[in-house]
Amino acid sequence: METDLPRWVALLISAMLVTPFLVALFVVVRHHWRARTWARAEATVTKRRSEISRQGDGSTSTTTTVTFTFADKTERDRTGTAVNPAGEPRLGDVLEVMYDPQDPDRSRVVELGRRYVVMLAVFALLFVLGVWSVFVPLG
Repeated sequence: METDLPRWVALLISAMLVTPFLVALFVVVRHHWRARTWARAEATVTKRRSEISRQGDGSTSTTTTVTFTFADKTERDRTGTAVNPAGEPRLGDVLEVMYDPQDPDRSRVVELGRRYVVMLAVFALLFVLGVWSVFVPLG
């Protein structure tokens, strides 16, 4: 039994598959732009907090937040935070951070690690499926 989907439904499904890729691509491009234009510094982890939360299905998830301090190019001490940074940094660990020279209170841990690459690859697959679904009848 073959059912024909209205064209707008097929386009909506395609858009739902393409959109995550575009968002992931934006995140990666923004990170690379910041990596080229923002200043870098070494930061020290001054606080680390982990929270375990129970999910509806009984499983648990852990969220780790670290606070770090660094000196900007004027040698003024700055503080920043990172949620779930790669490598599970401990108190006293040194991290590489980048900060906006125009607003040094805006800082990020330098990490475009494997999770971003994996995320982009998964969303690229969804993008291909979305584009494919535009040209191949879905119903």
